[in-house]
Order: sequence, then C-alpha cells, then structure tokens
Amino acid sequence: MSAPYPESPAGTYGWRPIVIIASLFFIIGFVTWLNGPLITFVQVAFDLSTVSAFLVPMCFYFSYLLFPVPATMLAQRTGLRGGLVIALVILSAGIAIFGECVSVRWYPGALGGLF
Repeated sequence: MSAPYPESPAGTYGWRPIVIIASLFFIIGFVTWLNGPLITFVQVAFDLSTVSAFLVPMCFYFSYLLFPVPATMLAQRTGLRGGLVIALVILSAGIAIFGECVSVRWYPGALGGLF
C-alpha cells in the first residue's frame, strides 16, 4: 500500500535543511573567494610589497590548520547547530575587525580579523 502523497525528493525533513546548508556553503565559499581581490586591495591600502600582501591568504588558511580541533570540541559541547551559529558569529566579528582595522590603516589588526 503506497502513501497518498509521493515522497519529496528532499526526504522526510523537506527542503529547508538543504537550503540552509547550501546557503552556508555559499557564504563560506564567498568569504574564501574574497581572498584573491583582498591581496590587491591590502597591497594598495597599506602600501605593501607583494610578499607582505600575500600574508592575507596565508593568515586566512593558517586558521584552517589551527582551529579544527577546537571547532570539534565546540561542536561536541553545543551541537552542530549551535556550533554553526557560533562559527557565523565569529566570521561576522572577524569581518568587522578587518573592516575597522583597514579604516584606521592597521595591517596587523586586519590580519588578525582575517585569522
């Protein structure tokens, strides 16, 4: 005996979780993509050499090396949903710190915001 309605291709939870995860992938991917244009931007804004400007992606990706274990422990304590919310808050704070440090022309602070 079949159900009166065909099952959704998204499964029992519907499309909402798929849309949320796709949006998160887009946000994180977009912020990661911004590293390319940021190299030229910080080179001009801070009057840096090419090597110094390439500290932007190095600092950004160095956080991927350092934070997986703390992020895992955070996810275990708060659950995946809570961990994602905290990660987005940290991402937003980093963007705000970067913006403020660029406006006052403080390059180490801008790198800290990217980190």
